[in-house]
Amino acid sequence: MSNSPQTVLIVRHGSRIDFIDPDWIKKSARPFDPPLSAEGMIQAQELALRLSSEKIFHLFSSPFLRTIATASVIATSLRLSVKIEPGACEFLEQTWFPTRPTWLTSQELSSHFKTIDLNYQPFYQPRYPESLNDLALRTARTIRHLTERYPENILIVGHGASVIGLARALVPEAGDLAIGFCALVKIIKKNKSWEIELRGDTSFLSGGGKELFRL
Repeated sequence: MSNSPQTVLIVRHGSRIDFIDPDWIKKSARPFDPPLSAEGMIQAQELALRLSSEKIFHLFSSPFLRTIATASVIATSLRLSVKIEPGACEFLEQTWFPTRPTWLTSQELSSHFKTIDLNYQPFYQPRYPESLNDLALRTARTIRHLTERYPENILIVGHGASVIGLARALVPEAGDLAIGFCALVKIIKKNKSWEIELRGDTSFLSGGGKELFRL
């Protein structure tokens, strides 16, 4: 373990296929769980290159396919495994999800993504449906657990809403955050308090920031 101040990196997944092809939802057996688009894969690769300059010890991902695919690209580049943590999942708001979404198990995912950590035991199981208060409570409990359980530098791959929730849980005064695809939030612990250094950086993406999310 390093004696340097702990760094928490939080990123959003890359562009999703249903944003590129609206008809994808009509054809899919799992319409609530779209994978990355081709553009999203490029964004994930560019994000992985950007993260190569960061010293990361643990990588966590929401259980949705778009976050796992993004995390898997990063994990392969940085030689890490992906710990599936539902506490970082999408905002389970009822108008977004008319029924409770399900996701594949780590064992099922491991046949497609070789980077999955099969030994990791998830910390948080979200309730459904969620209110904004539920989201804030869930992300606060999750980030508190992860930073205490893993005091080294960590990376979390989430969604627009969960990225903002996790960041605000550490830095309540962070204010308005605009989170594009593969946007990078960087938070550093200094003198027992957390300071936000990057607020959704996408300067490393060749296509620039897109689909900004605010909450």
